[in-house]
Amino acid sequence: MAITTGRPVSMIATSDGVVLDPQDGTPGVVVRDGRRPVGLPGRLERAAALLPGPSGHLWVLRRVGRAPSFTSATLVDERGHRDGPHLYTSGRYGPDGSGGLLVWNGAGVWQRYPPPARRLTTGRVTAVGLHHLQVLECDAGRGCREFLVDRRHDRRTALPGHDPSYGEGVLSPRGTRLAGSRGYGAREPGTTVVRVADGTVLHVFPGPPGLSTGPLGSLVWLSERWLAALHGGRLTFYDSRHDHTIDFPVGHLRQLAWRPAPDAPGTPAARPVTSSR
Repeated sequence: MAITTGRPVSMIATSDGVVLDPQDGTPGVVVRDGRRPVGLPGRLERAAALLPGPSGHLWVLRRVGRAPSFTSATLVDERGHRDGPHLYTSGRYGPDGSGGLLVWNGAGVWQRYPPPARRLTTGRVTAVGLHHLQVLECDAGRGCREFLVDRRHDRRTALPGHDPSYGEGVLSPRGTRLAGSRGYGAREPGTTVVRVADGTVLHVFPGPPGLSTGPLGSLVWLSERWLAALHGGRLTFYDSRHDHTIDFPVGHLRQLAWRPAPDAPGTPAARPVTSSR
C-alpha cells in the first residue's frame, strides 16, 4: 500500500490490518488483511492525530477550542466507535509504548493513562518501551543523569553516564536494550544498539544517523532478541543475542508496522508497509 505525501504518516497495526494516517490533511485509510484500502471509519476519520491504544483500540486526538496545545484524547475501537475514556490535557500527548498515553508539559512527563495519573520525570523521555522509559534529568549543580523507569513497579534505576550525541530511541520489551540514533559528532555515528545497564555498544548500523522510532518509525523491537530496521533501501533483522543481521532489499519502504502473526500466537512477525515515496 502506498500513500504519496511529503509529510509523515502515522502507521498503527490493528488486529487485522494497519491504519495509515497522513499528517498533512490527506485522508487516511485502513488496510485490512487481504482487502482493498478503505476510508477511516467513525471518529477515526475526524481525528487530528491517531495513537496506538490498548489491544484492539486507538486514541483519537483532537484540538479543543482556540489553544492549539489543548487536546482531547478519546479511546475508540477499530471501527471508530468510542469504547473508553475521553481525556483532556493542556500539554502534548504521546504514546507510552503499551497502548497508554504520556503527557509532556512544562512540569515534566506524566503517565495520563492508564490511571492513576502521575509524574514520571521532571526531565524528558529519551526512549520508550513496552514497560519502561529512559529519561534524562538535568539540574544546574550536578549536570545530567539518565534513569530507567519501570512503570509496572514504579521503580527508577540510575544509568551510567550520559552521551549527549544520542537522539530519541526505542527500548526492547524488557528494557535491556536501546536502539537509537547518534549524531555525526559521536565517535560511532549512526543507528546504534546499546545494552542499557552499562552503555555497551552492541551494534552500529551503517550509514547516516536518523532512523526514526515510535508510530512514525523505522525501528521496531519484535522481541527482546530481534530488532527490525529500515535503512538504505533494506529491511534488516538484527539478532541482538548473537550480533547477527539478516538483510532484505525493499526499495522505497520508509516505515514499519507489525503485530504477532495470527497463526503463531506470541511469535513476532514484521509487517512492513510503504508510507511514502
